[in-house]
Amino acid sequence: MNGSPIPLPMNEDASPVSAAAAASATPSKSDSSLKQKYSDSNSNDASSTTSSTISRRRQSMMLVSKDARAHWKSLPAEWQLEKEFVLHALRQSPTLPEKADFERRLPQRLRFDKDIVLAFCHRPDFVQLYDERHLFVPGCWTHDREIMLAYCQKIPRSLQECSEELCDSEEIVHAAVKVAGMELQYASMRLQEDKETVKLACKSHGGALGFCPPGPTRQELVQDRHFMLNTVLANPGGGAMWKLLPPCMEEDIELLLMALRHGLHFRDVPKALMNLDFLTLAIRANSKLYLELSKSWREQECLSKEALVSESSDAEIHAKALEECPQLRRNRAVILQIARGGSKDLLQEIVSANDFQYQDDLEVMKIAIQQNSKFFDYASARLQQMPEIILVSITPQTAWNTIKNVSWTIQRMHPEIPVRAVELSVARNLRYMPSHIPEDLWSTSRDLGIAWIRRGGQILDAIEQQLRRDKPMGLEVAKHNWAEFYKVGKVLLKDRQFMLRALKQDGRVIRFAHSDLIQDMDVLMSAVAYHPQPSTLSTTFAGIYNLEELKRHVETKLQLHSTFLLDFLRGIAISPQPNVAPNLRSQLPMLDRGVETSEAFKRLICDYLGVPIGQQLRLLRQAFANMKRQNQDGPPAPAANNNESIIHPAMGNDRRLLRHHRFLIEPAEIRHRHRLQEFHRLQQFREDHQLQRERRLMHLRRMHFPRVMAMAAFERQHGDRVNNVEVAAGAVPDELDFGSDDDSVILDLQREDGNDSDF
Repeated sequence: MNGSPIPLPMNEDASPVSAAAAASATPSKSDSSLKQKYSDSNSNDASSTTSSTISRRRQSMMLVSKDARAHWKSLPAEWQLEKEFVLHALRQSPTLPEKADFERRLPQRLRFDKDIVLAFCHRPDFVQLYDERHLFVPGCWTHDREIMLAYCQKIPRSLQECSEELCDSEEIVHAAVKVAGMELQYASMRLQEDKETVKLACKSHGGALGFCPPGPTRQELVQDRHFMLNTVLANPGGGAMWKLLPPCMEEDIELLLMALRHGLHFRDVPKALMNLDFLTLAIRANSKLYLELSKSWREQECLSKEALVSESSDAEIHAKALEECPQLRRNRAVILQIARGGSKDLLQEIVSANDFQYQDDLEVMKIAIQQNSKFFDYASARLQQMPEIILVSITPQTAWNTIKNVSWTIQRMHPEIPVRAVELSVARNLRYMPSHIPEDLWSTSRDLGIAWIRRGGQILDAIEQQLRRDKPMGLEVAKHNWAEFYKVGKVLLKDRQFMLRALKQDGRVIRFAHSDLIQDMDVLMSAVAYHPQPSTLSTTFAGIYNLEELKRHVETKLQLHSTFLLDFLRGIAISPQPNVAPNLRSQLPMLDRGVETSEAFKRLICDYLGVPIGQQLRLLRQAFANMKRQNQDGPPAPAANNNESIIHPAMGNDRRLLRHHRFLIEPAEIRHRHRLQEFHRLQQFREDHQLQRERRLMHLRRMHFPRVMAMAAFERQHGDRVNNVEVAAGAVPDELDFGSDDDSVILDLQREDGNDSDF
């Protein structure tokens, strides 16, 4: 450039290249700048595409981790077949997609992949998945120690799938016999003779001792009385192992009773021990042994009683014992045990018998009434006035009949009785409850008022008095009967905090809010966010506030949060050093104080700018979602309350149930309007029916008038033959027969015209 020569490029042979060639090989400045610009643009496009794909994959993995069942189908098809996504769903998601959408679509390379098989095994719900999805041990992995150990630790009978080498592994076999002791039968002969392995198997199933081959190990174990009594015979299936005992231990009563309790039968017991005292002890240990006795032994009253009062007895034993010894029907202990766990039909037969003597026994009748509330009628008059008996007798079917027979004095002394009756009564009987409960109890018992409100009943005057000063009760009204929320009183309707809590229960109570609160944006957004039927938002807010204006306000707030989060915070976090932690990237020194201090400063900035965060942000998002669904939803569903599940399925076309349904969920003014509409419809129906009858009668009279005139002329001409039998019977001469109907039609219509009782 300054007169110095340009160094020539050298070729591979270190010979100088000509200047022309060097000039042609050296690109111009303009060409290099264009190439650099083109390569930069391509790299930017590729990097942006890659970053967006990575961001989308990361977001999809987060969704799959939260709930794979809900989000798996939304993944692209190629992602559903990626090992990374499958492992993510198996390892982190509490739920899995359906089998048809998940493992059945996986290729064989993934289905039998070791990591995926282990991911299945390590899930907490693997045992349930194994049964529901019919999983199995892959044949290609039966020799793999890690996979087979995972299966043997959770799934019984997995040891039989293992290879011979693994069946001789103490680690694998011990894991299997801990789950199911009978797995010892699939272990190698060496481990079946191993003392520690056999003991470990017998702890989970006593019958595992039978798979220990005869030899020194079995002989040593069966001679150990403590091991046989507390490990083998004491576990399910171990009773039959009593047969392995040496002869010197066969007369040990304690060992024999333990064996009889866990599976040993009377036929295996030496006949020399079969006496009354031993049989009594045996039946006390296992009442099912009573069914194995001969008829002569079953007729022994002491044995039958022992079988009846045993806690392990069942309906079959009760029927058999009472068949052999019917006199035990009058035994108090027997009746108590039958009432606790016997057949209801047998208990009904005993209680309704004429020789039943325990009508006044509190314990017997209480347990019997708990089994069947109809036994309340068999209790004595003294017991029928006791609150313990009354409470257990109240069921959904008997609540109304019980409460109307309980005196008001007892109800005042024990208000829990009417409370339980209101809570359990079927919906069709709720309307009768106020007339059978003292009025002063409605105004004094808070629990009774809350129980009535939760059932969706109309707010009574007595409840309204305490409702105006009880905020929790007012919230119950908002939750279960929002249409009568106005009865909480002006003081509570003007309370901002109370209204915000009430709106969380049901956003529709905004219709009763005080005029001062209607201009409060937080109140309005709560009403929209917690509205149970977004499709009726326009109806709810009619005459209260403009929904479009409210929607614009919500959108503005959400846009403010987006701007603050995406633009402002990112702007102040830019740093020329790319590898610095996020909390150290701020160019503002006051924000560069560590994570906690930085978060505190960000919150202060949010408060100053009015940026919604936390609960307010969630409220705005829910309100915006409801506004978007306002025009997307179909017709509003019926209001849900505690009585919906009781009334709606059985309503059908029964107008009585329909009227009762309105009684429960509609306020008084709406019910009055419905009654007026029904009255007007009925009156219109009567008028239309009366007009139709008159028109029909006039038509028939016009049609029959010629015949009547002809009959009159015939009578004048033939006066003597008027009483003729044929004429009286209706045999009219041909010249007088006009082909019309019987005259009785007119008479019937005339009689019907004066009878309007049906309408």
